Amino acid sequence: MPSSTTQSLRILLVEDNYADARLFQIALKQVEPPVDLTVAADGEAAIGLLETHGAWDDPKRPDLVI
Repeated sequence: MPSSTTQSLRILLVEDNYADARLFQIALKQVEPPVDLTVAADGEAAIGLLETHGAWDDPKRPDLVI
């Protein structure tokens, strides 16, 4: 888990309901350390993102997938 002084927590949210994704995004604005949120509309899009940014040495891979 990244420290609050070095970088933000990276989360990949897989959510097909725009309102729910937006609510999640708004709630995360209150969190410390800051959160870098990426939203995938469905599982297929999430797999595509993970394949693109999923290598262990890739600095953009998510710390958490929800």
